[in-house]
Amino acid sequence: MKKNESSKIKDWGKLNVQAEQVTPAATSVDEADTTTTKKPEPAASQLTHPSYEVLEEQLLKTETLLEEHKSKVIQYEQQVIYHAAEMQNLRRRSELDIKSVREFSLESFVKNLLPVKDYLETALDVINSTLENSSILKGVQLTLQEFQKVLDRNGVKAIEPALGEVFNAHYHQAMLAEENNQQLPNTILKVLQKGYLLNGRLIRPALVVVAKAAEEN
Repeated sequence: MKKNESSKIKDWGKLNVQAEQVTPAATSVDEADTTTTKKPEPAASQLTHPSYEVLEEQLLKTETLLEEHKSKVIQYEQQVIYHAAEMQNLRRRSELDIKSVREFSLESFVKNLLPVKDYLETALDVINSTLENSSILKGVQLTLQEFQKVLDRNGVKAIEPALGEVFNAHYHQAMLAEENNQQLPNTILKVLQKGYLLNGRLIRPALVVVAKAAEEN
């Protein structure tokens, strides 16, 4: 009996020691649970929203900035269109200038050649009236024909108004005015010298005699 009692005492002592070791751990877990559960949550009063006046002011500022950006974009587009039109006009003017230089660069040269053509035509009229069917006449005719072909290739056109044609100050120059009952006043009676155009532009007017009404006694 004594041995059984002593063994029971030892067993109870072991159980008491184990109980003491388990109890602090359990209490610490309880304390941890209490600390976690007692963590304060943020109050609803801390979440604030801007007022209507603030939002309206921000909206007005945004609309003002938007309008400013729109006006800047419109101004930029207008400047781009303006500069594009200026470049197009400059290109057209340059093309016209180049065309004008090409067409009228020979103007001075042609003016110097026109008297030579006048002399050939005068010589042809004289030879034709005195030396018909002669080699000289044929030579002058061929020379004048080649001369005219060169003028045609370079855009030179003669102005030779017909009898009775109305006087045109843009292409004709009146040297004399003669009384004439058969022709209307301000019409051409005679061509003294041919005029010429170079690519449609006047380089020499035709010298003419115009009719005028007869004066009454």
